[in-house]
Amino acid sequence: MEAYDDADLDSKTPAGWLRLKGDGKFVPAKGLWKDRDGLCYWRKLNVTRYFVKSMKYEGFWEHTGQKTKLPRIKILFDAEDPRLFV
Repeated sequence: MEAYDDADLDSKTPAGWLRLKGDGKFVPAKGLWKDRDGLCYWRKLNVTRYFVKSMKYEGFWEHTGQKTKLPRIKILFDAEDPRLFV
């Protein structure tokens, strides 16, 4: 799926999304979570930082507390219009 990601269509830069943290410690979002059977679900994700070199966001899953790194195409920020995301 990452091969189809196009940052030209993003409404904000990675720094712009992370500015939404404000005084908080994370930016609320939904991330594409894969279970043991390989099935994917949109789960609540708290995004904390961005890595320029790998072009991935780091955060933690709200339901498990486990850290994860995901590419932009697998993250829908709560402040984002889901129609534009698609």
